[in-house]
Amino acid sequence: IECRSTLTNPGDGCVALNILCTGVASAAALDYVMGHSYLNAQITQGIVSATLQGEPFSTWAGPVSMALGVEHRREAEEGTSDALSLVNSYWAGNYKPIQGSYHVNEAFLEMLVPLARDEAWARSLDLNMAVRATDYSTSGYVTTWKVGASWAPISDVRFRITRSRDIRAGNLSELFQAGQTNTTTLVDPFKDDQAYTVFQTTVGNPVVSPEKADTLNLGVVFQPTFLPGFSASVDYFDINVKDAITTLAASTIVNQCFEGNSAICDLIERDADGFMTEVFRRPINLARQTVRGLDFEAGYRVPLEAIAASWGPGRLGFRFLATRYLESSMDDGVS
Repeated sequence: IECRSTLTNPGDGCVALNILCTGVASAAALDYVMGHSYLNAQITQGIVSATLQGEPFSTWAGPVSMALGVEHRREAEEGTSDALSLVNSYWAGNYKPIQGSYHVNEAFLEMLVPLARDEAWARSLDLNMAVRATDYSTSGYVTTWKVGASWAPISDVRFRITRSRDIRAGNLSELFQAGQTNTTTLVDPFKDDQAYTVFQTTVGNPVVSPEKADTLNLGVVFQPTFLPGFSASVDYFDINVKDAITTLAASTIVNQCFEGNSAICDLIERDADGFMTEVFRRPINLARQTVRGLDFEAGYRVPLEAIAASWGPGRLGFRFLATRYLESSMDDGVS
């Protein structure tokens, strides 16, 4: 057997491999068809921040705690990969060297305001608030905030509630991944549903916007005075995410393009005969996600001296955590 490429370019270095027999492959042939696809990446983060906290004034129930600050962060990633991966030589892998960075400027303000202390109807009542202004070099400005309250009618029980707007921006891979290429088989509705082999490349999207979540938490904490060291809590959470960052499957991209989504069609490359050669999977803001459930926590801590006086100082602790999901659903916006 002989390499087809060697017929026209005898010096190309190709070594033919006979895959139909056992024990006939030379070391040179195995070395030619086998390799090591790799990506070596280094992530760096630089932070400059300043905070100021104190109790600048008081209400009728006690001092108001306040914290404010600013922060500048820069995150970067750069890497190298093997030469064969750069030209998609492998069936899977084919990592491309990532190069990218972004910076974030933030300012925040947090307050804890006591509203009642040692009243007949409230052992304590506190209001907590926070706001954060964030400016990403990649996706722009966004505001997050939180408003919550904590009420203890008696020493043993405390109720809490929090309402917040939260975000998650794209990470370095979601923003700047240069590409990881695998080989897959796709059905092409533009070619009478023919199935054939196509490169599938996952790449980053430097302009993807942050996810935004509206979150509600309701909870109760039980710390009985008759059992020192024991505490238990139950919290209900309801999280609704919009503009969630998602990466569509290659088959979804092809089908959505066929159904008329021209923007998604830009992710498909075809040859002169109209056959797909490569499909790019890129993070986009499409999905909506809802998560609701209950968090349970219980703990007990006891001094070691209470178990045996000879055990000396220290504590023994037990902790139990559990989550019960009531709903976990996602709408990718296309299917």
